[in-house]
Amino acid sequence: MSEAAELKSAISALPEPAFDEEQGPATEGSELSDSVLVLDRWLRRKGRELAELVGPEESELAEGEQRLETAVHADAFSLLFSRHPQMAANPADATRAEWWAEFLASPAAGGLRQYTQLDPEMSMLAAPEVLQAWVGY
Repeated sequence: MSEAAELKSAISALPEPAFDEEQGPATEGSELSDSVLVLDRWLRRKGRELAELVGPEESELAEGEQRLETAVHADAFSLLFSRHPQMAANPADATRAEWWAEFLASPAAGGLRQYTQLDPEMSMLAAPEVLQAWVGY
């Protein structure tokens, strides 16, 4: 077997990458995303952990639904942790998406992200401040 054929065989044997289907490109009839940022399973899990850490009394979010509230927490964590956070293609909450995009582009977010990028502990510590800013909006 040639080297190219071996490589092709090895690549085809790799598992599919983890990709959250709802975060794919927006197409007509595609489902709305409960998050405003593109989130993988790990970021969603960190959002659930953050929601448990912060607790409902400290993050009184107007949405009320647990799934949506967890998505807000995951968005906050992702915004701080991810090297290049990307906006979801089809967010259900246009107001939140607009706020998140503006915040992400702000000098305040840039300064904060200098200390939190790729640092899960610092991102977890700073995320409640982002959540409070969103709730205050």
